[in-house]
Amino acid sequence: MPYLHSIKLERQSFAFSKIIDIRDNHHSLASLYKSMVESLGMMIYNNGLVSVLSRLKNSNAENKFIYEHIAQWLDYKRVIAFSFNLPDDDLLECVLAIDDSRVLLALTIEILVLTDVMKEILKAEID
Repeated sequence: MPYLHSIKLERQSFAFSKIIDIRDNHHSLASLYKSMVESLGMMIYNNGLVSVLSRLKNSNAENKFIYEHIAQWLDYKRVIAFSFNLPDDDLLECVLAIDDSRVLLALTIEILVLTDVMKEILKAEID
């Protein structure tokens, strides 16, 4: 149980720091960021992880922040090994290189859990 407790706290701490950064340093994007994070889980369920990551990567500023935050969390926790020798260790390229459906499912679940944590923090921190 202690491991689950500590990873939950780490996830919350990570999400909190990213949201506070958005709130304090990118105030004009904060409400759009919140809106996108709130809809991200359903988008992943409906469209699939690769499609959503592609949209986030190739979209406007608040979406790129979400993409970067997801990539930073996965890299920090070593959920996905950025060792495919790809340019800039791009998250989308790494996900496309995964050929094991179990790994892709675990990655999708981790992203969904992170976005759920982010949603809860966003409710309190951004109007």
